[in-house]
Amino acid sequence: SNCLTGLPERIANAFVMREVDGLTSHEICQVLMISTNNYWTMMHRARLHLRQCLEINWFCAASDKKEASR
Repeated sequence: SNCLTGLPERIANAFVMREVDGLTSHEICQVLMISTNNYWTMMHRARLHLRQCLEINWFCAASDKKEASR
């Protein structure tokens, strides 16, 4: 499952610009025409969503596979 697909498009775009493309927060704010506060809120929401998605789809799935193989 792709955890980024569960995010709103603008939040996903901001996260990818930061973590994949390596843009600075200032550059992202200019590209998306958003305030710094809005940027940090978007990044916070993205990280929360991605953490939850990974815990459910990756860590829990790995744990379930271990249990099934016993």
